[in-house]
Amino acid sequence: MSNNSVLKKIKNGMMLSCDTATLLISKREFEKLSIIDGLRLKMHLTNCNLCRRFEEQSSEISTHIKDFSNIENPKTLHNLSEEQKNKLSKLIDNK
Repeated sequence: MSNNSVLKKIKNGMMLSCDTATLLISKREFEKLSIIDGLRLKMHLTNCNLCRRFEEQSSEISTHIKDFSNIENPKTLHNLSEEQKNKLSKLIDNK
């Protein structure tokens, strides 16, 4: 087996599809990735603009959700006023 074929096998084994990359990006929000998965994701993100954009958007959404609903400190939970609840109910009823 030549060096080129060995390198191709290693490279093909390390490359991720976009579906797998987005799954790992989402998984990373909740738990630490293995070293291999982290490396494979980093390699994919180096070459894929769409997945980098997904990563940025996912991170921004997670930040906003964490800011809005801080479960660790219930005193910081945001509550809707009665007026906001009524407006929201009307919007839902009209849909």
